[in-house]
Amino acid sequence: MSIKAFSLFLNIILGMGLLCLIIWLVIQDIDPDGYREIEYSLENKSNLVTGPEPAARILGEFEDQGIKYWEAFIDPIYFDLYIPRLYNSITMEVVYRVHNQQILEFGGLGTDEGWNFTFRPGENELLNNLDWSCNKFNKVKICKNPDSTSPELTYQNIDEFWRQLNDEKIILYFSPRPKNYEYDYLNLNTDLSLYDYLITEYDGSEDFGNGWRRRKAFFSSEDLWLAGHKYKFILSAPELDQRGGEIQIASIKFILEKEPITWQNIPIKLKRLMARLKSKIGL
Repeated sequence: MSIKAFSLFLNIILGMGLLCLIIWLVIQDIDPDGYREIEYSLENKSNLVTGPEPAARILGEFEDQGIKYWEAFIDPIYFDLYIPRLYNSITMEVVYRVHNQQILEFGGLGTDEGWNFTFRPGENELLNNLDWSCNKFNKVKICKNPDSTSPELTYQNIDEFWRQLNDEKIILYFSPRPKNYEYDYLNLNTDLSLYDYLITEYDGSEDFGNGWRRRKAFFSSEDLWLAGHKYKFILSAPELDQRGGEIQIASIKFILEKEPITWQNIPIKLKRLMARLKSKIGL
């Protein structure tokens, strides 16, 4: 075999080896485009999700106008998500109905120290029909009680708003918390008429028809604690059983996103993969 033929043969072997390595990397990565949806419902039970749990808090499985759902009468309830790879963010999308319940919140377990969850707003009947005038800055809304006797404030951003306050009473709900001003946090027993201003990032949910609502909750990977390959999520409805309320859950979807595979980042991903392989075999 001539040197030229041998060189061509060697290049072909190396090229095929590199191609096989890239294909294996893509298979290992599972989602080369960096996006994955995992839906869980009575009609589509993904083997990557378990719940709702505990079973004793679930009244049963029902159907209404073609939509099957679980009905919970005691809070909280949990769903576990099992993922084979790490992602940069997880968005939790829930289709639900609430009866005799004013607050519903979604959360993800954020630490292995205690039972501490990172929460996001779900449904809040106390705020859905609030007729206060609001100004919005990015995600934060500043709403003034129309019956408040405090002077009208003029401000261009939320920092300027805080600087102008004197003795106004402030209620917060899922919003940045000031360091040097007293405030209360909204709960089921809050009497909003006692406050001058509401500060919140809550913006309501999406009407899904026939009383069903849809709401998304975004979590970065830093918000959540990954135990092995499992994330734990919570649906919290304070005092649900005491108030005789119900939560009906039609579906829960997890939208997982991370950096996609590109020709530019393949070398970096190969380096990380080789490092993982070396650690597994003890090199």
